[in-house]
Amino acid sequence: AEFPFHIFLASIFVIISYFAIGLNTEDYSHFLINLLIMNASYFAGVSYAIIISVFIPNYELAVALAPISLIP
Repeated sequence: AEFPFHIFLASIFVIISYFAIGLNTEDYSHFLINLLIMNASYFAGVSYAIIISVFIPNYELAVALAPISLIP
């Protein structure tokens, strides 16, 4: 039930930022590629947050350990 909402949020962000920054407006394919990449990275971040919340149920500990787990 959250999937369409997440796609909508990420797409609104991309639409506003793409044209506000002034990226390539002549070719529509560049916009679609950017939209695809940004949606994929958004879902990767959401998935990472869900995985952290499953393995570490304590909020304070999860907030403290999440950035550490991103460092290779």
